[in-house]
Amino acid sequence: TIPTLKAIKDFYPKSLLFLLVRAPNGEILEEEPYIEKIFSVTKHVGEVIKNAYRDIRLTFALRKEKFDLVIDLRASDRGAYLAFLSGAPLRVARHYESLSWRDMFFTHLVPERANDSACRGPVYHSLEIIRPLGIEAKDTVPRLTISFDAQEKIINLLREKNIIRSHKCFATINPFSRWRYKEWPYNRWAEIAIELKEKWNIQPILIGSREDEKRSKEIENVSLNSVINLVGKTSLKELAALLNFAFLHIGIDSAATHIAAAVGTPTITIFGPTDWRDWAPQGDQHRVIYEARDCVPCRRKGCNDSEQSLCLTNLSSQMVLSKIEEFLKDRNKNETC
Repeated sequence: TIPTLKAIKDFYPKSLLFLLVRAPNGEILEEEPYIEKIFSVTKHVGEVIKNAYRDIRLTFALRKEKFDLVIDLRASDRGAYLAFLSGAPLRVARHYESLSWRDMFFTHLVPERANDSACRGPVYHSLEIIRPLGIEAKDTVPRLTISFDAQEKIINLLREKNIIRSHKCFATINPFSRWRYKEWPYNRWAEIAIELKEKWNIQPILIGSREDEKRSKEIENVSLNSVINLVGKTSLKELAALLNFAFLHIGIDSAATHIAAAVGTPTITIFGPTDWRDWAPQGDQHRVIYEARDCVPCRRKGCNDSEQSLCLTNLSSQMVLSKIEEFLKDRNKNETC
């Protein structure tokens, strides 16, 4: 959404641009000068009364700003009713046939994207929502500003792990997703980690959220001590700084891939049911891996919505390793590091 946010600010240069996101995602955009303020939505499972109280407080905070225009870039229920409760006289969103009940919360609707329309990349999902307003983006490449404090924290962390002192290249690996049907088997990530270190002398660093810490141990335990495990050890803005220092990021279709691309780091991304044409970072330095099947991409939550994707479980480690080798041949590793 970064090019979309910048395009809105360019079109309305005297406007104040506010952002409403799910916590803690807002922290990654705190350094962006074009954003006036970030509101964060928090939600905790099982805390019905507390969640309702937080929503009421948030609603009053939004109404206090007296917004002229609200643009919803997502397809969530909470975004719909908070847009309405904000009190903004103009409220814009995309129409979704399967979520047509949301339409009542908005004053202007952008037509749903046709299933057969050309896939152009993740940036265009939100750019297409603001185009009917006459807003065009001058730059469609997402670029993140990294805070000085986050960089310092990561430099110190890399010193502790002896990465900086040894001047060793490192690659970040993110095997984890909130949705298991996007994940590749963990034992194969261990194979990738071992090859990175032993064959190419690239130190693999495992990354992820605190929720992924337990699962990360599975990979760490079978990787023959090849990986440095930093899962749960960084905030989002610190993760952006870490990805910025990386030689390469390897992962699945998840947030880390897009953060890596936005800080200029090359990526290799494994895709399964989701459409790489629609969600992969754009540019020659970014590569995708997927199994060539008639059913890929099915855009479903696993085979028959089972949360398990055969197109991922059948994807070999060799296919991923060959893509890494291809990347390394195209770039002079020693010079780049």
